[in-house]
Amino acid sequence: KNAMESHDIVQTNQLIDTLAISSASKELLKSIPLLNGKEDVIEHIYKLPLNQESQHATNNLVEIYSILKDYHLADYVHFDFGVIRDFHYYTGMVFEGYSPGLGFPLCGGGRYDDLLGKYGAPMTATGFALGMERVILARKRQNVNAQMAQKDVYIGYGEGQIQSAITRAKALRNEGNVVELAVVPQTKNEAASSGKQKGYVAFEYFA
Repeated sequence: KNAMESHDIVQTNQLIDTLAISSASKELLKSIPLLNGKEDVIEHIYKLPLNQESQHATNNLVEIYSILKDYHLADYVHFDFGVIRDFHYYTGMVFEGYSPGLGFPLCGGGRYDDLLGKYGAPMTATGFALGMERVILARKRQNVNAQMAQKDVYIGYGEGQIQSAITRAKALRNEGNVVELAVVPQTKNEAASSGKQKGYVAFEYFA
């Protein structure tokens, strides 16, 4: 695990060679840390001899990527099957966030469905940690000045209306507006209440 975390391919391969498994299995394990790229990497993964757990994990990754495409974020997604987070509580996908001009992640996180149960509140969860010093450094390198912006528009939507809401949010942001898009479908009253509580000047809803 430590070898894969540090992307030490030489040590990873040496450790794999000590395993009592077939040569084909060893070659498969050695190939995994090298699998990275855009959407075509997923197609390659499906061609591998996946067990049921790996098949489920890959399907879940495809579902997540589909949601990111709905938000027009596909251009910012890079798949890397060699990424291993240095905590043991993750139960699903893990991720890292990068910024231009920095060779290390600004944030990292993933899915951890069992962690909160250890503290008396069993529930599924996804989260991440953000390195504030790294964010400040990234802003300086990109000459970004911090400014308090007016909260312009809160956009809510009902079931099946997320695409319309995303398109509208993108258009408003392109005009220079500060826009928040609801994370999950809401009723019109719920969305209006959320926008008001968060201090947005205007509110739009897609039903």
